[in-house]
This record gives sequence, C-alpha cells and structure tokens, in this order.
Amino acid sequence: MLSVLAVALFLAGCGTEEAGVGGGSTQAADTEASPPVDDEEFKHPPAIFLESAAGRQRAVEGGTSCISWRDPSSDHVTVGMCSDGFDPAPLSLSTVRPGEEIRILLEEGEVVRSDSCSEDDEQECIGTGHVHPLGCGKEDVAVIPFSLGPVTTWRAELAPGAYEVDYFINFVAPGRGGDVSGALGLLVDEAAPLEIVQRPGSVVGCVGPDPVRKP
Repeated sequence: MLSVLAVALFLAGCGTEEAGVGGGSTQAADTEASPPVDDEEFKHPPAIFLESAAGRQRAVEGGTSCISWRDPSSDHVTVGMCSDGFDPAPLSLSTVRPGEEIRILLEEGEVVRSDSCSEDDEQECIGTGHVHPLGCGKEDVAVIPFSLGPVTTWRAELAPGAYEVDYFINFVAPGRGGDVSGALGLLVDEAAPLEIVQRPGSVVGCVGPDPVRKP
C-alpha cells in the first residue's frame, strides 16, 4: 500500500478479544447494516485523500496503526492487527495558493473519537495533522484538527514553500475500525500551476521556505 516509498512495516501479530473494534471505536463492529467487505480489505484502513484545486493526492500510510475487524465466523470475537514502521513521507505535493481551503477525505470511512482514549486533550482522541516544512522533522508550523466524520476542511494559511502533513487519526469503516497514521504533501505557491508535483528525489535540510518546482 505504500507504493514506491517502501516503508518497512513490521506486523505485531494478531489476537482476539470479546470487545468492540480496535483502538478507534466499537462502532464498526456493531454496524450490522454495513455492506459486505472483502476479507483482505478488513486489514486496511480506508483510503485517505487530500483534495484541492490541484486535484486528489492519496496519502502515504505508515508509522503505527492498529486495525480490528469482526471475525466472520463469530458474532462476538474481533481480530486485530497492529503494525509499526518508519515515519512516512509524502510522495507528492499538492500545489495550493496561500490561504486556499483544502479537504482531507476518508473514502468510505469516518474519523471518530476513540472509545478508549484517556488523553487530556480531547482532539488527540480524534485525530490531528502536524504541518512542518518538508525536510524539517517535527518543527510544526501549524496543526490541523481533524473533524468527526468523513471530511476535514482547513485553510493553508502558510508562507510559500513545501510542507508535509503528518497525521494520526481514529477511524471506522465498513466492518472494521482502529487508528492509522500517514503523510500528505503541500506546495504553497502564489503563481505555480495548480497541479500535483513529485516530491524531490532527496531533501537535505529544510526546504519549506523555498518553493519546490516540478523536476
């Protein structure tokens, strides 16, 4: 699912429990009206996209995640799978104007509040995107609070430059639920064509203050 980024994911094993679905919410396990889902699809979160005037950019998944789904042979047992890996990095950057409104969309899924969350910050129980200049690690310049439901809207009120959005959210989708992390890319530019461009082949230091042109 990570395409050419080749982020190494190491499965942490599976187990069963007599509760609801995973780290996100019990809602998915209790939704009897959910459409049938292919067995392999149970093991994956819903696809996540950044939508802007430039088009649709699919997120790169990685980092840590836990997904649980109901065992088709039982009405009460859920099966879980967790993975840990390196921090993901975006493969593409969506060109946006300063202040442009963007959308982050879960396809056939929704952001939810984790039933088991004990964080003092309520937003951390739902999901957050941390925005930092591309190549600058975790030096946040903005935070995107995810909304409950399938869509989060946010204005890219950022200085011109290349940025990365690292997110962690709790979700439900047909037949499954849990949490997932990933990355999206932004190129804030006042004049560049509104298109999705390839991430530079190598990033040394911070490139956020200077726009990255299409190679």
